[in-house]
Amino acid sequence: MTTATQTPTAPTTGKDVHAAEVARLDDDLAAREARLARLAPEAAARREQLQKATAELAALKQAGSTLQQQLNAATSQPERHRLEQALERNLIDQGPRNDARLTAAEQLASIELAVVRQTAQAARTRADLTRATAELTRARQETAAATARVNALAETVTALQDTAGRLSDPPAPIPAPGGRTAAPAPTTAAGPATAAAPPPKPAAVARGRLEEMLGGPGMLGRLRERVAAARKDGVTRAQAVADAEALVRQAASARSPVDGAVAAAAAALTVARVAVQDLVEGGPVRMAAAEATLTAITEFPRIPEQVAIQDVAAEVEKGTDGALDRWEVMVPVAVTELAIGFIDVEAELAAVRALDVADLTRRQAEADAAYAAALTTQLTRQREVDAAAEVLAAAADEVTAREKTAADRRLSLVRGDR
Repeated sequence: MTTATQTPTAPTTGKDVHAAEVARLDDDLAAREARLARLAPEAAARREQLQKATAELAALKQAGSTLQQQLNAATSQPERHRLEQALERNLIDQGPRNDARLTAAEQLASIELAVVRQTAQAARTRADLTRATAELTRARQETAAATARVNALAETVTALQDTAGRLSDPPAPIPAPGGRTAAPAPTTAAGPATAAAPPPKPAAVARGRLEEMLGGPGMLGRLRERVAAARKDGVTRAQAVADAEALVRQAASARSPVDGAVAAAAAALTVARVAVQDLVEGGPVRMAAAEATLTAITEFPRIPEQVAIQDVAAEVEKGTDGALDRWEVMVPVAVTELAIGFIDVEAELAAVRALDVADLTRRQAEADAAYAAALTTQLTRQREVDAAAEVLAAAADEVTAREKTAADRRLSLVRGDR
C-alpha cells in the first residue's frame, strides 16, 4: 500500500508568506548556529594535527641534519654508504609529514575562515529574522483589521441600503423595447382599482422643496450640470495622479520586474482594503450626513424673494438675456450650497444601491493572493542570490586558506610528497 505525498500548498495571503519566511529564517539561524558549534571542535582537532605534524617534521629534519653532519664527518666508504641510505630514508619520511602539515594548516585556515563567514552570515540572518518578524507582526495586524472589516461588510451594506431605501425610491426602470410600459392597474365593477399613494420619501420631499427655492426643476438641472463641470477638473487631476503612479510602477517593474511586481501588488491590495474600510467606517457617516442634508433642505425657512426668484427662473427658461445672471444673484448662497449637497446625496444613494458585497470581498481576496504570489517570488529570488553569494564567499575563502601554504604545496607536489 502506497501513501500519496501531499505537496504543500502555496500561501494565499501576504501574512502567510511572511509567517513562512519567519519560520524559514528561524530554522536557517538555528542551522547556522549549529554549524558554528561544530566548527569549534573541528578547528581544535586540525590544530592538534598541525602541531603533531609540525613536531614530527621538525624531528625528522633535526635527525636529517644530524645524519648530514655524520655523513660529512665519515671517512670510510661503508660508513658513508650507511649514512647516505639513512639520510635518504629520512628525506622520504619527511614527505608524508610535510604533506600532513600542509593539509592540516590548510584545513585549519579553511575552518577559521568558515567561522568568520558563518558568524557574519548568522548575524545577517538574525537581522533578517528581526526584520521579517516585524513585517509579520505588521501583516497580522493589518490582516486582522481587514478581516474584521470584511466580516462587518455585509451587515454594514445591508444597513446602508435599507437607509437608502428609506430615504429615496430606486431609479425608475428603463422602458422595455418598443416603448411598452407596465400593465394598467386592474379594474373592478366599480371602476379602476385605486390604492392610497405612499407618502413621498425624504429625498423626493427635499427635491421638491429645493426646486421650489430655485424656481423650478429646470434650475436644479442647470446646477447639476454646473456641479458636474466643476468636478470634471478635479476628476481629471485625480486621474492624472493615478496615471502617473501607474507609470512609476511600470518603470519600476521594467527596471526590476520582481520588486516592481511586489510594489504593484501591494498597492492594489491597499486599494482593495481601503475600499472596504471606507465603506465600513465612512459609509454610515456619509449616510447620516446625507439624511441631515435632506432634513436641512426640507426645513429651510421660506425665502422672502421666492416669488421674484420664480419669475426670473421662468425668464431663464425662456432664454431672456441677462436673466441667468440675475437669477444667480438672487438665489441665496445657502440654497446653492444645499443644492450641491443634494446632488452629493443623490450620488451617495446611487452608489449605496450599487454596492456588491461579494465583489468587494472577492477583490480583496484576489489582491491579497496576487501580493502573496509576488512576495513569494521576490523572496525566492533573494534566497537564490544569497545562496550564490555564499558559494562565492566559500570559494574565495578556499583560495585565501591556501595562500600561506601555496609555495610549500607546489614544492611538495613537485617533489612527490605523499
